[in-house]
Amino acid sequence: MYFVASKLKLTPCVTVAVIALVAMIDVWLLWFHPLAHVPTVSLDRGEVYSAMTVYPKGEPAPEIVFLGSSTVTAPLIQAEALFLNQPLTRFFHRRCHYLEHMLAQRFGKQPQVFCLASGGQMVSDAYFIAKHILHLPKRPVAIVYGIAPRDFQDNLLPSIASSETFQLLAGLEDLHRLLPSSTFDLKQKTNLLLGRIWALWRYKSDIRIYLVLKIKKTMERTLPFVVFDKCESTHEAKPHKYGQFPEEAKGTPLAWPGLPLDHRSTDETQLEYTRRYNPISQSLVEEEFAYFQKLLKLCHSNHITLLVVNMPLSTINRNLMPKYFYKDYKEKLEELCHRYHTDFVDMNHKPWTDSHNFVDTVHLTPLSGQAFLNVLGDTIAKSQISLALANTKQTVAGHSKAPSL
Repeated sequence: MYFVASKLKLTPCVTVAVIALVAMIDVWLLWFHPLAHVPTVSLDRGEVYSAMTVYPKGEPAPEIVFLGSSTVTAPLIQAEALFLNQPLTRFFHRRCHYLEHMLAQRFGKQPQVFCLASGGQMVSDAYFIAKHILHLPKRPVAIVYGIAPRDFQDNLLPSIASSETFQLLAGLEDLHRLLPSSTFDLKQKTNLLLGRIWALWRYKSDIRIYLVLKIKKTMERTLPFVVFDKCESTHEAKPHKYGQFPEEAKGTPLAWPGLPLDHRSTDETQLEYTRRYNPISQSLVEEEFAYFQKLLKLCHSNHITLLVVNMPLSTINRNLMPKYFYKDYKEKLEELCHRYHTDFVDMNHKPWTDSHNFVDTVHLTPLSGQAFLNVLGDTIAKSQISLALANTKQTVAGHSKAPSL
């Protein structure tokens, strides 16, 4: 009896110790992001987290921040590699020296320009990123948001809450639109809620992938007859003693001078975007337009100058979407921008829509992207951004030195 009583007395202590340990692990995951340093695919190895880690948190803050999907990152990063004439780590090199150089010629002073656009960025993702940087001590003066139809309609996206940006930046306050939705069942809603309040839950898939990789490597070292699938130079996974495990993520993607960023073939891209656009999910489109309106409100209430740019797409890509969709998309963009006194410029017209400007019908070639940025520089100089920059003293004197890689 004494033994049993002793065990019972220890139970509350053990419970408290377990809770304290879990809390410490949660703080460790949220504060130190240890998964960014392990060789596995994880939230902390992605483009959004990488870009946010190099975003200046203090003074001087970037005066112009770019948001958008890969239709924005492609011209910006490719032009940057051409301008600096060296390969760039595209997830981490986010300072836009080429555009700064172009704008300095137009403004007479050089603003700092930073790219927080990322592959697959939806409008909801752009809102979460904007909300995050506007809570920092130093805010940008202006945001240039390059937008495209896919940012509102993407059948390959399981849900708004499945994106890398949502997982990293969304908080409890961002669930009020999602939890009442009939799109999610009880299990999914529970997962959403736990992911916002519990880092261990949020990173459970990343932790599982890391543990699987460690187990596989340990088994191969200790059991010579065990061989797992690995990716070889052909990127085909098959049993092999040497090569890269599918769970591994070595290095970071590079941008090379004069070469387009990694992309699919034209045929693969057309098939992919046919699936993205068809059929139209009206609920998703409405949800993303609601986030677009939240972004407009956010910038307006924080006195951030916003320029919305309708990015160029090839005629081939535009013809993949239902005819009514693009017309409705553009009309609603213009109506909302007008309502919030936001500059809107449509760049989706000739000559930019000609097929020879694109590597895959969606992303501009390096040279076309550079020419596009030159025209965009003129557009920025004529927009409200010019006046906003003239009214701020946060400018970078002269031409800044490119950071070492």
